[in-house]
Amino acid sequence: MILFTTCRRPTQRIRSFVSELSHSIPKCIRLNRGKLSLEGVAERCFELKCDKALVLQRWMGGPGKIQLLELRDSDLTEIPPLIYLAEATLRREYGTVGRFQAEAIAVQSETNPELIRLAKNLSNFFELPLLTLPHGGSYRVALHVQQHSKWNAKVVLASLPSMREIGPSLTIKHVRWGNLGDEDNERGIRCYD
Repeated sequence: MILFTTCRRPTQRIRSFVSELSHSIPKCIRLNRGKLSLEGVAERCFELKCDKALVLQRWMGGPGKIQLLELRDSDLTEIPPLIYLAEATLRREYGTVGRFQAEAIAVQSETNPELIRLAKNLSNFFELPLLTLPHGGSYRVALHVQQHSKWNAKVVLASLPSMREIGPSLTIKHVRWGNLGDEDNERGIRCYD
């Protein structure tokens, strides 16, 4: 299970986005953080039997950064990548009615290696299969990792095989993998709030 939560003082848009994102990924629980420290979030992860957490941080009133965390020895440890956002678009802004859950992470076969690396990490974190498009399988909905014309990347919930965007979506400004060696990548880096 994965715990989805926000920074301590989220805006309404951040709360809405985390809610929509948690409904779009299977095996997720959303937590209203309130005044909980990261240690408190780690305790809630343990209580709810979640081994991972996603924290959406605020920047200038909107969604700004996504931290991927793993519960290790009752502490939350940041795991790469750290994702900086340019913008986030809600499902309702796409005009989509109803809820849809991702069945896979999808990426184009000719995509650059950085986007393929991001797709693989998201696939591992969300425990979803990784599809290389075009794909003739039976999956109906996927989180599609794609190149963005202005920014680094876009991750959007899309209907397959037409690739119709149904939302929500993240426009990624840049991704920080950290200056970690292979051994440190396995251990992660300590996260402080």
